[in-house]
Amino acid sequence: MASVHSMRVINSRRFRHRPLADPTSSIRLIKVLPKRSADGLLQCQISHSINTDKYTCLSYVWGQEHDHGGPFSILVNGKTVTVRYNLHTFLKVARSKFPKRNFWIDALCIDQLNTVERNHQVQQMGTIYAKAKEVIAWLGDEKTVEEAIPIIRFLTKFRNFPWQILDFVILESSRRRKQKREKQLGDFQDTFDRYWSRAWITQEITLASHVRILVRHTEWDISRVPHRHATQVAGVFSSYRQVPFFLFWSIVRQSHEAELPLLQLLSRYRDKQCAIERDRIFSLLAICNEGAYFEVDYNCSDRQLLREVLNVSSLSPCICSAEVALSGIDISAMSREDLNDEYFVSFAMNPTHIIRWNSSNYSGTRQCTVCQFDMDKSWNYRNGLIFCLSFVCHEIRGHLFWEEQSPTEGDIYCIGHSSTDSTPLGRIGHWVNVEIDACKELYTISFTLSALLKLFQGRKETLPQPRLCGIACTQGSESSRVKFS
Repeated sequence: MASVHSMRVINSRRFRHRPLADPTSSIRLIKVLPKRSADGLLQCQISHSINTDKYTCLSYVWGQEHDHGGPFSILVNGKTVTVRYNLHTFLKVARSKFPKRNFWIDALCIDQLNTVERNHQVQQMGTIYAKAKEVIAWLGDEKTVEEAIPIIRFLTKFRNFPWQILDFVILESSRRRKQKREKQLGDFQDTFDRYWSRAWITQEITLASHVRILVRHTEWDISRVPHRHATQVAGVFSSYRQVPFFLFWSIVRQSHEAELPLLQLLSRYRDKQCAIERDRIFSLLAICNEGAYFEVDYNCSDRQLLREVLNVSSLSPCICSAEVALSGIDISAMSREDLNDEYFVSFAMNPTHIIRWNSSNYSGTRQCTVCQFDMDKSWNYRNGLIFCLSFVCHEIRGHLFWEEQSPTEGDIYCIGHSSTDSTPLGRIGHWVNVEIDACKELYTISFTLSALLKLFQGRKETLPQPRLCGIACTQGSESSRVKFS
């Protein structure tokens, strides 16, 4: 066991961030020094600054802590810091390529152990990237990926490229050269797909005034490529999943696309990956039109975060809004109380969208009178009420079946659009509740989060991806039938 003295020595050698004078306006910048330390470590110098100074932002994939034998030790202001493989390889390149440049790199310039500071810095990350002189999109140190850059760069010089020359150079050349070119382009696209799949990359590239792709020591100033030449690259990647690259390219060319509501962006980028689920939401705040009203807080509960996303939304509340918002929440970490203690969403329906289902007067095929959906014959001999969900949301297809045992008791089921299977949502008064207003002739149905999740899971086979319906995409909430508590 290490002695107390030795532990103190180890701790004294570790780098610790000095608090920022004003976390809401000041930042840290880092330089990579050209000389290594006496024991061969990369050396960096970090300083405090206001974000009016000239600096370059790094856009990259963090990767896993133990990739390629990591983490790796470097020195920052003479003290030890560990970084992951992908950042370490960039710092090695920057040592010789950018010896005097100021960089803003999130892993080093934010005190990741200080939640209060991290909240403030993440809140202003959009401003940090927007004010940077340029953003470097670091794609790693793979040699075959680097070798693809000159091919792509060459093709983008032409507005109308003579494809027969490309066929001769690449496709009709020796078998070995053809395989090499295919591997280079394929490896570039695979690497780019991994880069573009990360949640934070969307904001970093959208807000950048200038973007430069860097692989090893080879760079490509993509901001200077005329947009009319982009079709040349389409020809290169026709066999290699070109869509992510051209979404990236179009965002670079448009600079800062018009701000959209947070839920629309979350729906568009719902498949983005991140180590912390809520970063799928936080990474979009700087490019959505509600970002100024949203406070980054890594300590708040997932239920609080979900409620805030829905409350600040400029769109009409709808059931599908909750499903999209849940894609940015770590549902598995939610407590039993958060899921079941309170009703989370409610909506009102009038009798024109409710069918009285009575087995005693059954005759022939049963159809929903709202959406003309044929109910499965297994439901023909059951008694209760059927609520057509298309009334409250055009996207959440299906029906609720209240199997009445009395006017205030019974079980609620979700019938998917196939209608052959049903998902029990709970008993009335527990996870689901139905209130009847006889004067207004309204049925108000309320769900806990747990029952709402079951509702969404019950129709995954027909609509596996959460999307916003036409109701949810309208501005304002005055006429909405859905309310979140």
